[in-house]
Amino acid sequence: MSIAPAAILARTDNDAAIVAGVKTAFGVGACISAMLLSIWGGPKRRIHGLLWGNGLASFCSLPLGLSRSPTIWVTSGIFSGFFLLWAGISNKGIWLSKVPPEVQGRVFASRYFIAQIASPLGLAIGGPLADYVFEPAMQKNGFLSGIFGGLFGTDTGAGFALQLTLLSCCSILLSIGGYAFKQLRDVEIILPDTESSS
Repeated sequence: MSIAPAAILARTDNDAAIVAGVKTAFGVGACISAMLLSIWGGPKRRIHGLLWGNGLASFCSLPLGLSRSPTIWVTSGIFSGFFLLWAGISNKGIWLSKVPPEVQGRVFASRYFIAQIASPLGLAIGGPLADYVFEPAMQKNGFLSGIFGGLFGTDTGAGFALQLTLLSCCSILLSIGGYAFKQLRDVEIILPDTESSS
């Protein structure tokens, strides 16, 4: 979702205040989620929190591409932040309960390192794709404008909006598809808890 700010800027004549509002809404949603999880504790099967949380966060991100209304974008940001934190906490809970304490430092450092590599890669790939593929393709007479122009328009930012929507849809499908893999779906059953978490 690294292109979301660029997509919003392109559709608001570079209004940074709207981008800031959406990001703030995302943070508010995450704070509400954190408070709820601190009281509730999350789902008993954390894998459901991970897959459902990621899928719902991606679903709630769809209006960022499909809508042109800042009010809807802000609402989308609140719900996306809410469910994404849900997914993140569930994911971390699974790792903490399954990785022995004596190797958690190395394991989590490796996970963090991989995540830090993936983030700039997403930016490096997503930006050029938007600038050189999706944006030109969605301009008038572009090869995708005839298919998606009625939904996203053919003005500046239409390519960003299409790309953002497609990425959200792919993320939803990945979350649903996670249930097809027994090793992932039943990871909390297959792998024993560490002594400290049992």
